[in-house]
Amino acid sequence: MPALAAHPLPRMLAEGLFVTLNSDDPPMFGTTLTQEYRRAASVLGLGREQLAGLAANAVRASFLNDAAKRELLAEISAVLDGGQPEPVPGVSGAPDCGRPAPGVCATRG
Repeated sequence: MPALAAHPLPRMLAEGLFVTLNSDDPPMFGTTLTQEYRRAASVLGLGREQLAGLAANAVRASFLNDAAKRELLAEISAVLDGGQPEPVPGVSGAPDCGRPAPGVCATRG
C-alpha cells in the first residue's frame, strides 16, 4: 500500500464487511491500537460511529465469554451515546492499551 490514505478500509465498511482494527507488534512498528484508531479517524475520515463499530466488531470476534462481550458492547454503546462507561472488571481502562502494528483483518460476516 503506497500510503495509508489509499487503504480500502472505508470501502470495506461501506460494503458491509465485518472488519476489526488491529496492531500486531507495537515496538516493531512504532504504533499502538489507540494510534491506529486515531489514524483511521484522521487519515481515513472515519467518524465516531464507524470507530465504535470497529471496536464492537473486535469484541464480537474475541474469545471473551458472552457476559464479558455484553458488558464491553454496552460500554462502547454508552461512550458512543455520550455517557460515561461503567468499569468492566478485569478489563484495563488505560487510554493506550498498547495492544498488538497496523493491520486490518476482514471477513464477511
